[in-house]
Amino acid sequence: MRCNRRLIAALAMGVAGAASAADDRPYAALLAQYTMHAEEHRTQSVVSGYFALGIPLGRDLALEFDYVEREADLTGGGGSRSYAGFGASALWFLERDGSFDPYVVIGYTRFDNEVAGVDLDFESSQLGLGFVTDLSDDLALRGEVRGYRSGRQTFVDVALGLGFVYRFGVQGLAAPAPVDRDSDRDGVMDRTDRCPETLRGTSVDAAGCALPVDGNADRDGVRNSADRCPGTPAAVRVDATGCELDGDGDGVRDGADRCPATSEGVSVDALGCALDGDGDGVTDGADRCPDTPAGIRVLTDGCPVPLVLELEGVNFETASDSLTPGSRAKLDEAVAKLKDNPTVTVEVAGHTDGMGDATRNRLLSQRRAESVRTYLLRGGVAADQVTARGYGADEPLTTNDTAAGRAQNRRVELRVQP
Repeated sequence: MRCNRRLIAALAMGVAGAASAADDRPYAALLAQYTMHAEEHRTQSVVSGYFALGIPLGRDLALEFDYVEREADLTGGGGSRSYAGFGASALWFLERDGSFDPYVVIGYTRFDNEVAGVDLDFESSQLGLGFVTDLSDDLALRGEVRGYRSGRQTFVDVALGLGFVYRFGVQGLAAPAPVDRDSDRDGVMDRTDRCPETLRGTSVDAAGCALPVDGNADRDGVRNSADRCPGTPAAVRVDATGCELDGDGDGVRDGADRCPATSEGVSVDALGCALDGDGDGVTDGADRCPDTPAGIRVLTDGCPVPLVLELEGVNFETASDSLTPGSRAKLDEAVAKLKDNPTVTVEVAGHTDGMGDATRNRLLSQRRAESVRTYLLRGGVAADQVTARGYGADEPLTTNDTAAGRAQNRRVELRVQP
Protein backbone atom coordinates (compact mmCIF):
# COMPACT_ATOMS: atom_id res chain seq x y z
CA MET A 1 0.00 0.00 0.00
CA ARG A 2 1.35 3.41 -0.94
CA CYS A 3 0.91 6.41 1.38
CA ASN A 4 -1.98 8.66 0.35
CA ARG A 5 -0.46 12.15 0.23
CA ARG A 6 -3.85 13.87 0.14
CA LEU A 7 -4.95 12.15 3.35
CA ILE A 8 -1.71 13.16 5.13
CA ALA A 9 -2.26 16.75 4.02
CA ALA A 10 -5.82 16.67 5.34
CA LEU A 11 -4.63 15.37 8.68
CA ALA A 12 -2.04 18.17 8.88
CA MET A 13 -4.83 20.81 8.79
CA GLY A 14 -6.36 19.79 12.16
CA VAL A 15 -7.67 22.60 14.40
CA ALA A 16 -4.91 24.01 16.66
CA GLY A 17 -5.26 23.94 20.43
CA ALA A 18 -4.24 22.00 23.54
CA ALA A 19 -5.32 18.34 23.34
CA SER A 20 -6.90 16.48 26.22
CA ALA A 21 -4.71 13.85 27.83
CA ALA A 22 -7.79 11.60 28.16
CA ASP A 23 -9.32 12.20 24.71
CA ASP A 24 -11.96 9.51 24.10
CA ARG A 25 -12.73 10.23 20.45
CA PRO A 26 -12.24 7.62 17.72
CA TYR A 27 -9.30 8.27 15.44
CA ALA A 28 -7.55 7.31 12.22
CA ALA A 29 -3.82 6.62 12.03
CA LEU A 30 -1.69 6.62 8.89
CA LEU A 31 1.97 5.64 9.18
CA ALA A 32 4.82 5.01 6.80
CA GLN A 33 6.48 1.73 7.75
CA TYR A 34 10.05 0.66 7.02
CA THR A 35 10.10 -3.14 7.34
CA MET A 36 13.35 -5.05 7.83
CA HIS A 37 12.62 -8.71 7.07
CA ALA A 38 14.40 -11.47 8.95
CA GLU A 39 17.19 -13.11 6.95
CA GLU A 40 15.25 -16.39 6.90
CA HIS A 41 12.44 -14.75 4.88
CA ARG A 42 14.90 -13.93 2.08
CA THR A 43 13.06 -10.67 1.43
CA GLN A 44 14.55 -7.21 1.01
CA SER A 45 13.62 -4.30 3.27
CA VAL A 46 10.69 -2.19 2.06
CA VAL A 47 8.80 1.04 2.78
CA SER A 48 5.01 0.62 2.91
CA GLY A 49 1.89 2.02 4.55
CA TYR A 50 -0.03 1.19 7.71
CA PHE A 51 -3.61 2.40 8.21
CA ALA A 52 -5.69 1.95 11.35
CA LEU A 53 -9.01 3.00 12.87
CA GLY A 54 -8.90 3.23 16.65
CA ILE A 55 -11.42 3.31 19.50
CA PRO A 56 -10.34 4.37 23.02
CA LEU A 57 -11.59 1.96 25.69
CA GLY A 58 -10.63 4.21 28.59
CA ARG A 59 -7.88 6.57 29.59
CA ASP A 60 -4.99 4.11 29.10
CA LEU A 61 -6.29 1.56 26.56
CA ALA A 62 -7.24 1.70 22.87
CA LEU A 63 -8.33 -0.91 20.32
CA GLU A 64 -7.30 -0.57 16.66
CA PHE A 65 -8.40 -2.30 13.47
CA ASP A 66 -5.61 -2.01 10.92
CA TYR A 67 -4.60 -2.77 7.36
CA VAL A 68 -1.07 -3.18 6.00
CA GLU A 69 0.15 -4.00 2.52
CA ARG A 70 3.72 -4.64 1.40
CA GLU A 71 5.52 -5.63 -1.79
CA ALA A 72 9.24 -6.39 -1.82
CA ASP A 73 11.85 -8.12 -3.96
CA LEU A 74 13.31 -11.42 -2.82
CA THR A 75 17.02 -11.49 -2.09
CA GLY A 76 19.16 -13.16 -4.69
CA GLY A 77 16.94 -12.09 -7.61
CA GLY A 78 14.36 -14.80 -7.02
CA GLY A 79 11.30 -12.74 -7.88
CA SER A 80 9.11 -10.72 -5.54
CA ARG A 81 6.85 -11.13 -2.53
CA SER A 82 3.61 -9.28 -1.91
CA TYR A 83 1.38 -9.57 1.12
CA ALA A 84 -1.47 -7.68 2.70
CA GLY A 85 -3.54 -8.24 5.79
CA PHE A 86 -6.21 -7.00 8.14
CA GLY A 87 -5.63 -7.18 11.87
CA ALA A 88 -6.34 -5.79 15.31
CA SER A 89 -4.07 -4.23 17.93
CA ALA A 90 -4.37 -3.21 21.58
CA LEU A 91 -2.45 -0.12 22.75
CA TRP A 92 -1.72 0.32 26.46
CA PHE A 93 -0.52 3.82 27.33
CA LEU A 94 2.02 4.11 30.13
CA GLU A 95 1.47 7.88 30.47
CA ARG A 96 -1.22 10.27 29.17
CA ASP A 97 -0.37 13.97 29.34
CA GLY A 98 -0.49 14.88 25.64
CA SER A 99 3.14 15.97 25.36
CA PHE A 100 4.68 12.50 25.05
CA ASP A 101 2.46 9.44 25.56
CA PRO A 102 4.46 6.15 25.39
CA TYR A 103 2.57 2.91 24.80
CA VAL A 104 2.97 -0.84 24.45
CA VAL A 105 1.21 -2.50 21.51
CA ILE A 106 0.13 -6.11 21.03
CA GLY A 107 -1.39 -7.11 17.68
CA TYR A 108 -2.57 -9.88 15.39
CA THR A 109 -2.81 -9.86 11.56
CA ARG A 110 -3.95 -12.39 8.99
CA PHE A 111 -1.89 -11.96 5.79
CA ASP A 112 -2.66 -13.00 2.22
CA ASN A 113 0.86 -13.79 1.02
CA GLU A 114 2.28 -14.49 -2.43
CA VAL A 115 5.94 -15.42 -2.88
CA ALA A 116 7.31 -15.86 -6.40
CA GLY A 117 3.80 -16.65 -7.64
CA VAL A 118 3.03 -19.13 -4.85
CA ASP A 119 0.29 -18.43 -2.25
CA LEU A 120 1.65 -18.93 1.29
CA ASP A 121 -0.89 -17.26 3.59
CA PHE A 122 0.07 -16.87 7.24
CA GLU A 123 -0.87 -15.38 10.60
CA SER A 124 1.32 -12.89 12.45
CA SER A 125 1.48 -11.76 16.07
CA GLN A 126 3.10 -8.45 17.01
CA LEU A 127 4.66 -6.78 20.02
CA GLY A 128 6.09 -3.30 20.07
CA LEU A 129 6.59 0.12 21.63
CA GLY A 130 5.54 3.55 20.44
CA PHE A 131 4.62 7.11 21.34
CA VAL A 132 2.00 9.75 20.52
CA THR A 133 2.71 13.50 20.72
CA ASP A 134 -0.21 15.94 20.33
CA LEU A 135 0.20 18.67 17.70
CA SER A 136 -3.31 20.10 18.16
CA ASP A 137 -6.78 19.14 19.45
CA ASP A 138 -7.29 16.81 16.49
CA LEU A 139 -3.81 15.96 15.18
CA ALA A 140 -0.93 14.04 16.75
CA LEU A 141 2.44 12.69 15.67
CA ARG A 142 2.95 8.94 16.19
CA GLY A 143 6.00 6.71 15.97
CA GLU A 144 6.50 3.06 16.82
CA VAL A 145 8.58 -0.08 16.37
CA ARG A 146 6.91 -3.48 15.98
CA GLY A 147 8.18 -7.00 15.77
CA TYR A 148 6.15 -9.27 13.46
CA ARG A 149 6.38 -13.00 14.21
CA SER A 150 4.78 -15.45 11.77
CA GLY A 151 3.09 -18.56 13.21
CA ARG A 152 5.46 -20.63 15.33
CA GLN A 153 8.62 -19.29 13.65
CA THR A 154 11.39 -18.06 15.94
CA PHE A 155 12.57 -15.22 13.69
CA VAL A 156 11.00 -11.76 13.67
CA ASP A 157 10.50 -8.99 11.07
CA VAL A 158 11.00 -5.49 12.49
CA ALA A 159 8.91 -2.54 11.25
CA LEU A 160 9.63 1.12 12.08
CA GLY A 161 6.59 3.39 11.70
CA LEU A 162 6.14 7.18 11.67
CA GLY A 163 3.01 9.14 10.80
CA PHE A 164 -0.06 10.97 12.07
CA VAL A 165 -3.15 10.37 14.16
CA TYR A 166 -6.36 12.31 13.43
CA ARG A 167 -9.15 12.39 16.02
CA PHE A 168 -12.71 13.04 14.91
CA GLY A 169 -16.13 13.36 16.48
CA VAL A 170 -17.04 14.97 19.80
CA GLN A 171 -15.35 14.10 23.08
CA GLY A 172 -17.94 12.69 25.47
CA LEU A 173 -16.41 10.62 28.24
CA ALA A 174 -17.20 12.00 31.68
CA ALA A 175 -14.34 12.28 34.13
CA PRO A 176 -14.09 9.04 36.12
CA ALA A 177 -15.48 9.13 39.63
CA PRO A 178 -12.88 9.09 42.40
CA VAL A 179 -11.99 5.54 43.39
CA ASP A 180 -11.04 4.58 46.93
CA ARG A 181 -7.72 2.74 46.74
CA ASP A 182 -5.74 0.35 48.89
CA SER A 183 -2.25 1.66 48.13
CA ASP A 184 -0.33 -0.72 50.41
CA ARG A 185 -2.60 -3.70 49.57
CA ASP A 186 -3.21 -4.66 53.19
CA GLY A 187 -6.99 -5.00 52.78
CA VAL A 188 -7.79 -1.64 54.40
CA MET A 189 -8.85 1.19 52.05
CA ASP A 190 -6.83 4.42 52.13
CA ARG A 191 -9.66 6.55 53.54
CA THR A 192 -9.65 4.52 56.80
CA ASP A 193 -6.01 3.32 56.77
CA ARG A 194 -4.06 4.90 59.65
CA CYS A 195 -0.84 3.21 58.48
CA PRO A 196 -1.01 3.65 54.66
CA GLU A 197 2.54 2.45 53.98
CA THR A 198 2.45 -0.98 55.65
CA LEU A 199 4.91 -3.45 54.04
CA ARG A 200 3.27 -6.01 51.78
CA GLY A 201 2.43 -9.29 53.54
CA THR A 202 2.22 -7.75 57.01
CA SER A 203 -0.80 -8.77 59.11
CA VAL A 204 -2.81 -5.66 60.09
CA ASP A 205 -5.73 -4.68 62.29
CA ALA A 206 -8.94 -2.90 61.21
CA ALA A 207 -7.10 0.44 61.12
CA GLY A 208 -4.45 -0.92 58.72
CA CYS A 209 -1.63 -1.01 61.28
CA ALA A 210 0.70 -3.98 61.84
CA LEU A 211 -0.25 -6.60 64.42
CA PRO A 212 2.31 -7.98 66.89
CA VAL A 213 3.88 -11.08 65.32
CA ASP A 214 5.37 -14.30 66.62
CA GLY A 215 9.15 -14.56 66.12
CA ASN A 216 10.81 -16.51 63.29
CA ALA A 217 14.26 -17.44 64.53
CA ASP A 218 15.46 -19.41 61.49
CA ARG A 219 13.77 -17.03 59.01
CA ASP A 220 12.00 -19.79 57.12
CA GLY A 221 8.61 -18.04 57.13
CA VAL A 222 7.13 -20.26 59.85
CA ARG A 223 6.58 -18.72 63.29
CA ASN A 224 8.49 -20.24 66.17
CA SER A 225 5.31 -21.48 67.87
CA ALA A 226 4.43 -23.64 64.84
CA ASP A 227 7.97 -24.57 63.67
CA ARG A 228 8.76 -28.28 64.18
CA CYS A 229 12.22 -27.86 62.63
CA PRO A 230 13.45 -24.58 64.16
CA GLY A 231 17.07 -24.97 62.99
CA THR A 232 16.37 -25.14 59.24
CA PRO A 233 19.29 -23.58 57.27
CA ALA A 234 18.63 -20.29 55.50
CA ALA A 235 17.11 -20.41 51.97
CA VAL A 236 15.85 -24.01 52.39
CA ARG A 237 12.25 -24.49 51.23
CA VAL A 238 9.98 -25.69 54.02
CA ASP A 239 6.41 -26.90 54.49
CA ALA A 240 3.79 -25.44 56.85
CA THR A 241 5.54 -27.03 59.85
CA GLY A 242 8.93 -25.48 59.02
CA CYS A 243 10.52 -28.74 57.88
CA GLU A 244 12.40 -29.15 54.62
CA LEU A 245 10.32 -30.03 51.56
CA ASP A 246 10.65 -32.98 49.22
CA GLY A 247 8.75 -31.33 46.38
CA ASP A 248 8.89 -34.19 43.87
CA GLY A 249 8.38 -36.97 46.47
CA ASP A 250 11.42 -38.95 45.37
CA GLY A 251 12.79 -39.44 48.90
CA VAL A 252 15.54 -36.81 48.53
CA ARG A 253 14.90 -33.54 50.38
CA ASP A 254 14.95 -30.41 48.25
CA GLY A 255 18.10 -29.05 49.89
CA ALA A 256 20.13 -32.00 48.54
CA ASP A 257 18.03 -32.69 45.42
CA ARG A 258 19.82 -31.65 42.23
CA CYS A 259 16.80 -32.67 40.16
CA PRO A 260 13.87 -31.30 42.20
CA ALA A 261 11.25 -31.86 39.49
CA THR A 262 11.64 -35.63 38.96
CA SER A 263 8.42 -37.26 37.74
CA GLU A 264 6.47 -39.43 40.16
CA GLY A 265 7.58 -43.08 40.26
CA VAL A 266 10.97 -42.51 38.59
CA SER A 267 13.93 -44.25 40.22
CA VAL A 268 16.58 -41.76 41.37
CA ASP A 269 20.13 -41.75 42.69
CA ALA A 270 21.34 -40.22 45.98
CA LEU A 271 21.22 -36.75 44.42
CA GLY A 272 17.56 -37.11 43.42
CA CYS A 273 18.23 -37.40 39.67
CA ALA A 274 16.70 -40.06 37.42
CA LEU A 275 18.90 -43.04 36.58
CA ASP A 276 20.45 -43.39 33.11
CA GLY A 277 21.67 -46.96 32.79
CA ASP A 278 23.37 -46.72 29.38
CA GLY A 279 24.77 -43.21 29.95
CA ASP A 280 23.32 -41.71 26.75
CA GLY A 281 21.78 -38.68 28.46
CA VAL A 282 18.21 -40.04 28.35
CA THR A 283 16.83 -41.24 31.67
CA ASP A 284 15.68 -44.85 31.94
CA GLY A 285 12.01 -43.91 32.27
CA ALA A 286 12.05 -42.16 28.86
CA ASP A 287 14.65 -44.37 27.10
CA ARG A 288 13.12 -46.55 24.37
CA CYS A 289 16.56 -48.03 23.62
CA PRO A 290 18.04 -48.55 27.14
CA ASP A 291 21.07 -50.55 25.92
CA THR A 292 22.57 -48.06 23.44
CA PRO A 293 26.36 -48.57 23.16
CA ALA A 294 28.58 -45.83 24.59
CA GLY A 295 29.43 -42.93 22.25
CA ILE A 296 26.42 -43.33 19.94
CA ARG A 297 24.42 -40.14 19.20
CA VAL A 298 20.80 -40.56 20.26
CA LEU A 299 17.48 -38.80 19.80
CA THR A 300 15.36 -37.56 22.72
CA ASP A 301 13.80 -41.05 22.99
CA GLY A 302 17.24 -42.59 23.58
CA CYS A 303 17.44 -44.39 20.23
CA PRO A 304 20.38 -43.89 17.79
CA VAL A 305 20.19 -41.02 15.29
CA PRO A 306 19.53 -42.54 11.83
CA LEU A 307 21.69 -41.52 8.87
CA VAL A 308 18.62 -40.84 6.69
CA LEU A 309 15.08 -39.90 7.70
CA GLU A 310 12.88 -41.29 4.95
CA LEU A 311 10.02 -39.11 3.64
CA GLU A 312 8.04 -41.81 1.90
CA GLY A 313 4.69 -40.40 0.82
CA VAL A 314 5.96 -36.85 0.22
CA ASN A 315 5.07 -36.10 -3.41
CA PHE A 316 4.80 -33.11 -5.74
CA GLU A 317 2.50 -32.00 -8.53
CA THR A 318 3.72 -33.15 -11.97
CA ALA A 319 6.81 -31.18 -13.16
CA SER A 320 6.29 -28.80 -10.19
CA ASP A 321 7.72 -28.04 -6.76
CA SER A 322 4.22 -27.75 -5.21
CA LEU A 323 3.60 -30.36 -2.51
CA THR A 324 0.52 -32.56 -2.83
CA PRO A 325 -2.01 -32.38 0.06
CA GLY A 326 -1.20 -35.94 1.08
CA SER A 327 2.41 -34.97 1.83
CA ARG A 328 1.60 -32.87 4.86
CA ALA A 329 1.09 -35.69 7.39
CA LYS A 330 4.57 -37.12 6.76
CA LEU A 331 6.18 -33.67 6.83
CA ASP A 332 4.39 -32.83 10.09
CA GLU A 333 5.98 -35.97 11.60
CA ALA A 334 9.39 -34.69 10.45
CA VAL A 335 8.69 -31.25 11.97
CA ALA A 336 7.87 -32.82 15.35
CA LYS A 337 10.97 -35.05 15.23
CA LEU A 338 13.32 -32.14 14.40
CA LYS A 339 11.79 -29.84 17.02
CA ASP A 340 12.19 -32.57 19.65
CA ASN A 341 15.87 -32.93 18.64
CA PRO A 342 17.16 -29.39 18.02
CA THR A 343 20.82 -30.49 17.98
CA VAL A 344 20.25 -32.72 14.93
CA THR A 345 20.88 -30.91 11.63
CA VAL A 346 19.66 -32.30 8.31
CA GLU A 347 19.99 -31.74 4.59
CA VAL A 348 16.82 -31.95 2.50
CA ALA A 349 18.06 -33.95 -0.49
CA GLY A 350 15.92 -33.80 -3.65
CA HIS A 351 16.20 -36.48 -6.38
CA THR A 352 14.60 -37.10 -9.79
CA ASP A 353 14.53 -40.07 -12.16
CA GLY A 354 16.85 -40.20 -15.15
CA MET A 355 14.30 -39.06 -17.73
CA GLY A 356 14.70 -35.69 -19.43
CA ASP A 357 17.38 -33.02 -19.44
CA ALA A 358 19.94 -33.36 -16.61
CA THR A 359 20.13 -29.61 -15.94
CA ARG A 360 16.34 -29.27 -15.72
CA ASN A 361 16.20 -32.29 -13.42
CA ARG A 362 18.81 -30.78 -11.09
CA LEU A 363 16.96 -27.43 -10.96
CA LEU A 364 13.63 -29.16 -10.32
CA SER A 365 15.13 -31.28 -7.54
CA GLN A 366 16.60 -28.12 -5.93
CA ARG A 367 13.22 -26.36 -6.01
CA ARG A 368 11.52 -29.39 -4.50
CA ALA A 369 14.13 -29.60 -1.74
CA GLU A 370 13.64 -25.87 -1.02
CA SER A 371 9.86 -26.39 -0.92
CA VAL A 372 10.24 -29.09 1.76
CA ARG A 373 12.67 -26.88 3.73
CA THR A 374 10.18 -24.00 3.63
CA TYR A 375 7.43 -26.29 4.98
CA LEU A 376 9.69 -27.41 7.85
CA LEU A 377 10.59 -23.81 8.75
CA ARG A 378 6.94 -22.75 8.71
CA GLY A 379 6.28 -25.58 11.14
CA GLY A 380 8.72 -24.05 13.61
CA VAL A 381 12.00 -25.86 12.82
CA ALA A 382 15.04 -23.57 13.30
CA ALA A 383 16.49 -22.21 10.05
CA ASP A 384 20.05 -23.27 10.93
CA GLN A 385 18.85 -26.83 11.50
CA VAL A 386 17.89 -27.48 7.84
CA THR A 387 19.65 -26.99 4.49
CA ALA A 388 18.43 -28.00 1.01
CA ARG A 389 20.21 -29.46 -2.03
CA GLY A 390 19.03 -30.90 -5.31
CA TYR A 391 20.92 -33.89 -6.76
CA GLY A 392 18.87 -34.35 -9.93
CA ALA A 393 19.28 -37.90 -11.26
CA ASP A 394 22.84 -38.34 -9.95
CA GLU A 395 22.00 -40.73 -7.07
CA PRO A 396 19.42 -43.31 -8.23
CA LEU A 397 18.32 -46.04 -5.83
CA THR A 398 17.57 -48.47 -8.64
CA THR A 399 17.25 -48.69 -12.41
CA ASN A 400 15.55 -45.95 -14.46
CA ASP A 401 14.58 -48.49 -17.13
CA THR A 402 11.22 -49.35 -15.55
CA ALA A 403 8.29 -47.22 -14.36
CA ALA A 404 8.57 -48.73 -10.87
CA GLY A 405 12.27 -47.96 -10.70
CA ARG A 406 11.80 -44.38 -11.87
CA ALA A 407 9.07 -43.83 -9.25
CA GLN A 408 11.43 -45.11 -6.56
CA ASN A 409 14.20 -42.76 -7.74
CA ARG A 410 11.90 -39.69 -7.58
CA ARG A 411 12.18 -38.91 -3.87
CA VAL A 412 13.02 -36.42 -1.13
CA GLU A 413 14.90 -37.51 1.99
CA LEU A 414 16.41 -35.93 5.11
CA ARG A 415 20.09 -36.68 5.50
CA VAL A 416 21.37 -36.30 9.05
CA GLN A 417 24.57 -34.27 9.10
CA PRO A 418 27.58 -35.31 11.23
